[in-house]
Amino acid sequence: MRKWIAFFLIGICVSTQTEFHQLLKLPVLVQHFMEHREKDPSTSLLAFLKEHYSAFDEQDADYDRDMQLPFKTHDCVNAAVVFYNPAPSFDIISIPSFEAIASFPITRETSLPTTTTGNIWQPPRV
Repeated sequence: MRKWIAFFLIGICVSTQTEFHQLLKLPVLVQHFMEHREKDPSTSLLAFLKEHYSAFDEQDADYDRDMQLPFKTHDCVNAAVVFYNPAPSFDIISIPSFEAIASFPITRETSLPTTTTGNIWQPPRV
């Protein structure tokens, strides 16, 4: 059940946020092609598509019907605002290196002397 709900919600998002809903107009394309075939039986599908989807689409007698075809108008207008902030340029300079001159005493003892910490763990003396 969750799978079908997910498909349904994805379908709603895709059909409302993209031009995917134009595919629902495909029956209009078939009907309009049949109308052109009735007027001129020698009209091929390629010639029909070239006539209606070429860059030089002219306004003829059935212009209103032509605008009902899929992908002739854009119904979905999404505005995406993108801010571009170029990264600042940095010049690479050489930094002089310094050596540490401090000396630290190294002892071989791994623990603190028991005289300093041993008194904490003794019971109180009366």
